[in-house]
Amino acid sequence: MKKRIYKVMALVMAMMTVISLSACGSGSKETSASTSEQQTEASDKTKLSIAFVAYSDSEPTTVSYKEGMQECVDDYAAKGINIEVSSFNPEGDSSKQVSGIENMVSKNVQAIVFSPIDSDALVPAVKQAKASDVIVVTFDQIVNTDVDAAITIDNSAVGAMMGEEAVRILGGSGKVLVVETPPAVVSCKQRSDAAIEVLKSAGMEVVTVLADTPTREKEMTAIENALQADLDIQAIIGIDTDTSMAGVLASEAQKMTDIAVICPDITDEVRDAIRDGRNMASVIDTKHRALGYTATETAIKKLLGEEVENVVLDDFDIITAENVDK
Repeated sequence: MKKRIYKVMALVMAMMTVISLSACGSGSKETSASTSEQQTEASDKTKLSIAFVAYSDSEPTTVSYKEGMQECVDDYAAKGINIEVSSFNPEGDSSKQVSGIENMVSKNVQAIVFSPIDSDALVPAVKQAKASDVIVVTFDQIVNTDVDAAITIDNSAVGAMMGEEAVRILGGSGKVLVVETPPAVVSCKQRSDAAIEVLKSAGMEVVTVLADTPTREKEMTAIENALQADLDIQAIIGIDTDTSMAGVLASEAQKMTDIAVICPDITDEVRDAIRDGRNMASVIDTKHRALGYTATETAIKKLLGEEVENVVLDDFDIITAENVDK
């Protein structure tokens, strides 16, 4: 009888051990699955996707914007945060930029960082992106609707500096041709308006020409016509690299070698024009690389759940023949 009791007790203890081991095994699998899910979640958080779009890939400043963007992406990659960047070339056409942004939204990018070609025309595309929970950060130009952040430069300050350079170069007297742009291109309009205000306040004569075409050749023709109509023009203020280089080419074509061209953007082409002693007299370095970096970083921070705000860059240098190689 005792032996039979001992056998039953041994059997019960063995069954309890098996149950205990099974329970432990089950808990281990659950813990393992939970850990795996957490790791996947963490991994997903470090993989971000943004679309980075400038005015046009043919614009010299686009190279600087994209260099700044890539530098930012590389810096975050070094921190273990990988960013997939997509892009398209709107070719200076707002309708192409609208359709391109709509396409990016349909591809489920998490953020769009772009320079609006037309502040009004891009409103519907931005609203569509925001409705799809896509982060939107604009740079250089603004768009006339709510975005997560706008990264710009103080274009009025740039225009004022160009006007002051014209006053300095001409010794406070003379006639200046200022290139203007349609009001929809807000940043350029701010530059030309500020330059004109400074020139008029200094008692300088001002004439204007409208550059509403996206090609340097057409801008050159418009400026050349203005120079032919007024031989007293002594300086040209451009609103961007293309209009400024168009001013150099137009004045050279007219054999007006004493004209001083003042540019708001520094690029390799502009540096070469200064070094070669052409009519490019003075340039405001608006630091487009920094603009591309800051805009990209702002979008990344927003995607990572950080607070972001608008940024206005205003630390500019003046480049002339005296310091172009420094």
